[in-house]
Amino acid sequence: MNPYALPPIVAFALLLVLSLAVIFQNARDVNNRLLFALCLGMALANGSSGMLHLSSGETQAIFWNKWPYFFGVASFIVELEYILQISGRQNRLKELFLRVPIGLHRWVIYVGVFFTLMALIFTDLLIAPPEYFSPTGWEHGYGPLFIPYIGFNLYLMVCSLLVLYRGVASTPDPIKKRIRKITFAAFLGFDIYGFLVGVFLPFAGLQVHSLYSIGPIYMCLLMTYGLMRMQWDTIKDLKNGLEETVALRTQALKNANQRLQEAQIQISKYIDPPCGREDLQGRIYS
Repeated sequence: MNPYALPPIVAFALLLVLSLAVIFQNARDVNNRLLFALCLGMALANGSSGMLHLSSGETQAIFWNKWPYFFGVASFIVELEYILQISGRQNRLKELFLRVPIGLHRWVIYVGVFFTLMALIFTDLLIAPPEYFSPTGWEHGYGPLFIPYIGFNLYLMVCSLLVLYRGVASTPDPIKKRIRKITFAAFLGFDIYGFLVGVFLPFAGLQVHSLYSIGPIYMCLLMTYGLMRMQWDTIKDLKNGLEETVALRTQALKNANQRLQEAQIQISKYIDPPCGREDLQGRIYS
């Protein structure tokens, strides 16, 4: 077995389990469904990358060559939708970036994803036929459109981090602010590591694609922690608020009952003067 296939295979297993944990935790929540789709896409990208390294011949390598990028590029849409969802979608879409609404940037990214997938599937202009390297095994080849593809990735990264940053700055809610900060750290760390290991080092002649799998694990684990922490804190906050409300209502009822008893005693002094306070209280509670 090629040892360079081990990191993506391990990442595939971990991310698959993580995606199932997210969806089973609360399948009705749109945040959980989006994060499930993102973790699943990352798992499939890493699984197919591992199969590329395990290929025993050129035919197998050609079959698996483009699948990692297919799942990765398709996940761009899920990534953006998840970021918008937890950052306050409606307000963020109306904000401007380079004098253009974020909502329009969103559609530019959708169109870019579509054309990227078309170039990936039907041509070798983005990902060229695989090449064999010793000792890593089969690796992706790069076509002339790979440099523009890197630019598209940078554009997506800037838009995503800008939305998260504005989401953090716009909310006074500590629970929402926390998950947005955690997600910002997850995507920033993943993007920096991904460009270093997945782009710059391979272009410099160092075939370290298999180590790229560490990035998705870091990102998805941190995002899952952030989402579950938000949901747990929300439930805890609601519980504490409910207990406080019940306590306040109970105290209000006690005060009202006390005032009612005092009013009845005062009224009785005018209606039945010979009746003493002790006798009236005895009749009230009898």
